[in-house]
Amino acid sequence: INHPVIPMITSAGSFISSLLNTFSPLISSMPCDMHIVNLRTIQSKVNSGPSEEAALILHRKGFDCRFANTDLGLLCSTTQGKLKVHKLFNKFHVESLISTSLSLMHSFPDARNISEISMNPMEINTYRIQLR
Repeated sequence: INHPVIPMITSAGSFISSLLNTFSPLISSMPCDMHIVNLRTIQSKVNSGPSEEAALILHRKGFDCRFANTDLGLLCSTTQGKLKVHKLFNKFHVESLISTSLSLMHSFPDARNISEISMNPMEINTYRIQLR
C-alpha cells in the first residue's frame, strides 16, 4: 500500500448513507468483461491543482475459450470489447477522449479524439478524458 488506510466512521443513522445511495456515476453497469481500474484527475502543469483532464484506465478481462460458456459466473452480457463512451457516464458529457500510454507520459503520434473504445481481451488501456 502506498498510503495508509484512513478509516472514517459515522453513526448508522447518518445522512451520509442516504447520499451514497443516490450517487450513481455510470448510466448502467459496465460490460462483464470490462473493468474501470481507475478514474482520477491529472495534476495541472501550470499550478498545483487538478487540470481539466482525468485519467481513465480500463481493463478487459480474458476468458479461456477451452471451457464451456456455462457456469462462468457471468450474469450479464459482454460487448466484445466495444464501449461507447458518451453512453457511459451519468450527468456528465464527454468533451474529449484520447488514447495515451499507460503512464500518461506519452501520447501516440496518431492520437485523436474518439467516441468508441475497442479493446482486445487481457488489455489495459489508458485514456485522457475531459468531462463536463
